[in-house]
Amino acid sequence: MTKLTLARPSVGEKNTAAEPKVDTALAAIETWANGEVGTENITVGSVTEAMLATAVQEKLGGTIFGLTHKASAISASVANGELLQLTGAGTTATLPAATKGRVCGVYASASGVKVKTAAGVIAGDFLTGQATIELRLNQHVVLEAEGTNWLIVAGEPWFGKSWGVVSSSGSILAGSGDFTCAQAGTGLYEIKWTTPRASLNYSVIGSTGSGIFTAIPEPGTVTVNTYTPTGSLLNARFAFQAQGLG
Repeated sequence: MTKLTLARPSVGEKNTAAEPKVDTALAAIETWANGEVGTENITVGSVTEAMLATAVQEKLGGTIFGLTHKASAISASVANGELLQLTGAGTTATLPAATKGRVCGVYASASGVKVKTAAGVIAGDFLTGQATIELRLNQHVVLEAEGTNWLIVAGEPWFGKSWGVVSSSGSILAGSGDFTCAQAGTGLYEIKWTTPRASLNYSVIGSTGSGIFTAIPEPGTVTVNTYTPTGSLLNARFAFQAQGLG
């Protein structure tokens, strides 16, 4: 591949000499424009092939998800046009600046993966705008920048919804798979989250067929008590649901 060089006619040059130069120049431009663009002939003016590829991706990224895969076991930054697969639990993917038209993706191959912005917020279904979102195992998001913030255009983050059915002895009969449970006394049970929540910003509701259900949430655990209708502690099967990002 050679750099594009044109022999241009001079002012006042006779047509018999100028016309062949024009024909040759046009032929050279045609060849250059048909698959001959590369680092050797687009470096003038500090434009590189990598810069051109980035510009094309930013222009086309809003209409296609042609993302380049990259895997990491540790926290990493996501580049425009990249799908970052995080394989380490509790790792973080940091998005680039929200330049309009940029598209990035994050896939969680472990639990507790975070996606955060360098500036601005992330918006999507049920999200009013957060600087950080969380993905659980096998969740993913594809995001497009609108100039200031990032919009989720595919996939969804973890919304903090967990549920379970627990026997009177504390064994898990069914559930969302992100907790353990143990009986700590008569009518007393401790639910422990596999990945602790970030805060107390979540709620727990539940019921038991034999009486009263109460729950005290903490970031890492939920203390559940089951009672008779008259208020005495009683071992009882119960069902619960936790909702909120924590």
